[in-house]
Amino acid sequence: MYKFTIVLFALVLPIFAIPAPVPEEFHGLEKRTAGTGTEYHPGHGSCGGTNGDNDVVVAISAQIFDGGAHCNKQVHISYNGQSVDATIVDEFSGGPNDLELSPAVFGRLSPNSDNPIDVNWNFD
Repeated sequence: MYKFTIVLFALVLPIFAIPAPVPEEFHGLEKRTAGTGTEYHPGHGSCGGTNGDNDVVVAISAQIFDGGAHCNKQVHISYNGQSVDATIVDEFSGGPNDLELSPAVFGRLSPNSDNPIDVNWNFD
């Protein structure tokens, strides 16, 4: 009887050791970019639309813009504990990691700061 109990225990125990599926919530490290955010006044953008100061939009460097490959994509921008998601609508000839921020974006990130600000950003 003792051997039977040990054998039964040895056969049943692995059933409880089978791992349960875990929801996958980790999608890898997102690439964050550090750059300078400068306020600008949007108008007719390189992505084909017209935007104003109240629109939550940005322009990215021509190097990253890549002929419009990132038109209308979202970027997540953060500065000093504040963050905002904005839409790419234009390009500019600044530094490769820099952004031009509409007044709506700049005001959400830094309502009382001088222009420019050091931002971190990544594609959503």
